[in-house]
Amino acid sequence: PNLCVPIGDLQKGSNQIFSRSLHERDLEIGRLRRESEKLKRDQALAAGIVSLQKIQQLQQETEKLNKENQEKDKQLAVVSAKVGTLSSSFFTHFYQVIEKVRQISDENHQSHEREKSLQKELSSRLSLKVTDTGDWLVPAWFHLFQACLRSPCSSTSLQGELGQLEVLCLDPSVSAIRTAVVDMARGPLAWLEGAEQLLDSAGMDLRTSGKGLCPHGHPWECGMSWQARCGGESPP
Repeated sequence: PNLCVPIGDLQKGSNQIFSRSLHERDLEIGRLRRESEKLKRDQALAAGIVSLQKIQQLQQETEKLNKENQEKDKQLAVVSAKVGTLSSSFFTHFYQVIEKVRQISDENHQSHEREKSLQKELSSRLSLKVTDTGDWLVPAWFHLFQACLRSPCSSTSLQGELGQLEVLCLDPSVSAIRTAVVDMARGPLAWLEGAEQLLDSAGMDLRTSGKGLCPHGHPWECGMSWQARCGGESPP
């Protein structure tokens, strides 16, 4: 009789088991749902924190870049100001140099023109004075010098002739010509002194040779004549 279980009891037990299973399932579903919501909140919070950190990092980088750009802008402004100052100074100096060169060129041209005018005026005056009062000076000295070179003479004799020419009382307007003539004679005089030294070293005496420095021909050809007579050497 104990084995005979009423059908109603079996159904009741099955319902209880089924109800308990459903309740446990609902509890588990609720727990899982709460955990899922918690995970979502945690993820959202974590994402928000990460986003906030990223935003803060981006803000810091932006501020840093802004500061760097501002500093570069300041440096660029300083460099631009310096370049502007240098450019202005350079062009000012350049224009000053150009103006100075032009001024010097004009002054040089004026100086040359003034020099030509003075030379022309001086030549005209000297020509007039020589014609008026000193016509005899150059040809007289030339013939005297030519005669001196063609006759047995020495540098001392020529020096004496030049000394006499230097002490002549001449009109001041002609004294410049006398000075030029004396200066012209210094070259042949120096050459004659050198020739005497050369001949003296060779055992020859120009003063006792019976011939002048230029026995024939133009006096200015005496250098070639003496070179031929002295083996092609010229006095120092």
